[in-house]
Amino acid sequence: MQTALAFLRIRLLQVFRELKAAGPLYSLVLTGGFVAFMWLFYRSQTESNYVHYWFGGISLLLLTVHSNRGDHRFIFLSADRPYLVYVTEYIAVLLVFAILSSVALSSPLPFVYLLFAPLLALIKPGRFETSQLARRVVMIESTNYEWRSGIRKSGLTVALLWIIGLLLTPVPYASMLVVWFILLIVSSFYEQHENRDMVDSFKRSPAAFLMHKIKHQLIPFALLIMPVMAASLFFFPDRWWIWLLFLVFSFVNIAVFVTSKYAVWGPGETHRSSSLINSLCMVSFFVPFLLPLPVFVFFRNMSKSVVRLKPLLHAYHH
Repeated sequence: MQTALAFLRIRLLQVFRELKAAGPLYSLVLTGGFVAFMWLFYRSQTESNYVHYWFGGISLLLLTVHSNRGDHRFIFLSADRPYLVYVTEYIAVLLVFAILSSVALSSPLPFVYLLFAPLLALIKPGRFETSQLARRVVMIESTNYEWRSGIRKSGLTVALLWIIGLLLTPVPYASMLVVWFILLIVSSFYEQHENRDMVDSFKRSPAAFLMHKIKHQLIPFALLIMPVMAASLFFFPDRWWIWLLFLVFSFVNIAVFVTSKYAVWGPGETHRSSSLINSLCMVSFFVPFLLPLPVFVFFRNMSKSVVRLKPLLHAYHH
């Protein structure tokens, strides 16, 4: 148990280090966004049905994190009882929401969802190779290294979420929430390394390379979510504008993911330095005053990426 608590302290220290690295402005925005999100959650806990929806979404998010986190090997090598490490971390997350929900409802019902943590921790982490057919369905080109690598790692999780999204289309906004989780998984695709030859093979100027890259990242995502969106619009045609807003939001965020990778790009390196800002951009869909943030971050990253890539792609500058 002491080891599990030690890992939990490490997680908290990592959060504070990320905030410090983000700088005062982003730290303030992140903290404000988090407080706003928790307030929104608290205010929404007025009926038991809403509680089920919220905790269903939070549980799905934890399942996504558990399936895609990159420190499984480290935990198994460092902890005597890895299971307790997982349980402690997931209970800590669920407990915060359970306390707020319980206070809002004046009921202990939300604490039942803490039982999801030990069940989730029982799932053995592993990587699942997807078939060539699965890659062709979303038209993943051979040069789309990010999606090919990401689908190899998280293809099963994406497939399960896609099926859940289709099944939940009769429930208002439920399928959109599932697609949001798919977008969250896609954000991890851009942490993979990419060597100089991969970048140079496109033979384009920095700006043209980035726009080409963004366009070819949008295509598989659009093809993946279109059936879910179409099925949802069949049940709720009057909400087409919300799906359109979400589609624009998703495309802008994918552009943010791509440019955040090249803003700090180094040949053969794994890039996680912008993950906190990217997460805030993702949460902005639920916090209205943060909605413009992805656009701002995109233009900021775009200029940084051009500067970063210019020494390698200077020969293709027109």
